[in-house]
Amino acid sequence: MEIRHMTAPTVSVLIPAYKAAHTIGRAVGSVLTQTIPPDEILIIDDGSPDDVMPALAPYGDRVRVLRKANGGASSARNFGLDHCRGDLIAFLDADDYWEPQKLERQRAILKRHPQVGLVAGRFYAQSPGGSRALDLTAQRSLFDRVWDKPAGTTAFEIARRVWTSLVLVRREALDGRRFDAGLRTAEDVDLWVRLVRSAPVYLASEPLATAVLEAGSLSRGDAADDCSNLLTVVYRYADLLGPAGVRHWEIYAYRQWTAGCLGRGEGRAAVGPAWNRWIRQPWSPEACWILCKSAGLSLGSPQHSGEKSPMGPIGPIGPMGFAFFCPNETQSNRPGRNEMELYCAVPCALLRKGRPLRNSAILPILHQ
Repeated sequence: MEIRHMTAPTVSVLIPAYKAAHTIGRAVGSVLTQTIPPDEILIIDDGSPDDVMPALAPYGDRVRVLRKANGGASSARNFGLDHCRGDLIAFLDADDYWEPQKLERQRAILKRHPQVGLVAGRFYAQSPGGSRALDLTAQRSLFDRVWDKPAGTTAFEIARRVWTSLVLVRREALDGRRFDAGLRTAEDVDLWVRLVRSAPVYLASEPLATAVLEAGSLSRGDAADDCSNLLTVVYRYADLLGPAGVRHWEIYAYRQWTAGCLGRGEGRAAVGPAWNRWIRQPWSPEACWILCKSAGLSLGSPQHSGEKSPMGPIGPIGPMGFAFFCPNETQSNRPGRNEMELYCAVPCALLRKGRPLRNSAILPILHQ
């Protein structure tokens, strides 16, 4: 669609809030200290059990609070979209915050590129009480350029790089589109895929906001929910991605799902996604490593019992075999990088306390 040039657009900022009484003051403060402040700030109280009003009292009538029954981040943002007045719309989660020049920089980009419908870009990440780190996961070539309705997997990758707390979008570009309220996470990817396919977008390299990784906020889910919802979106756009693209994002999602479980020490929960990761790329070093690591934790490996084993953790890789790691895996901070050797012992009866019998036939299947 064609975006008409607007000489003096008004700006609305939408901030959904749930259990955010301790962070919303910082978020609103970062909006009110913008070098070019917005015209409207809406706080959408999504049925939160805490009271945000004391934290908002210092700001008086500079903010407007809307209340609704709990429905999740998507529902709260949609409610705000239905009630805001701005020509340009920005979103900010209640636990995140902006740099003072955020709106000024993004408005300048929209003025310079009147065909662009949405601006986003790089950001900082921060644990509560910790220091900030710049997100460096995206390729430099993605930034400081207009993406004019890219096709295929590129469109999906651009949409995934659009972080909602950094978005400034023209109301015209949204064209009535809304977040999918049926998704608790990945709902933003779904909306931005639809927008990327219909209007040019711009990703700026200058970090203009900070994502604070607060547990329990509206947009921070657990690994299983995050990845399950991402896969729902991937399959929704299978025609855009093609078979290879779908497989790529399946691998990504199951890897992240497994990593989330392993990060919490939940080996049993990690086995399912690790297996799904493996069957989509059998015998890749990474797939083998995370599958065996997950299985080892699920069985109560020597690493977690305090016992030192020269063979390291073991775990099933199929109905007739077990896998285990050589000891170097525990001696390096970079497992899977020239330190891992994977074996398959068949049948299972040849295993005794996590070690193959001396006369067992061991088949080395890879050495990275």
